[in-house]
Amino acid sequence: MELFKPVIIIAAIILAVIGIAYVISILPQPIIWAAVILMLGAFICLGRAHQ
Repeated sequence: MELFKPVIIIAAIILAVIGIAYVISILPQPIIWAAVILMLGAFICLGRAHQ
């Protein structure tokens, strides 16, 4: 399982970037939503790293 941690983190970052780009294209307040997605992504990555 240790081997997969970097892959999970990289995938999470890529998904977060795609999510942010998608949100920015749709919503009228993109900065707030981008910040929320970044915080969620960072929280998930940190949670996975500590397990």
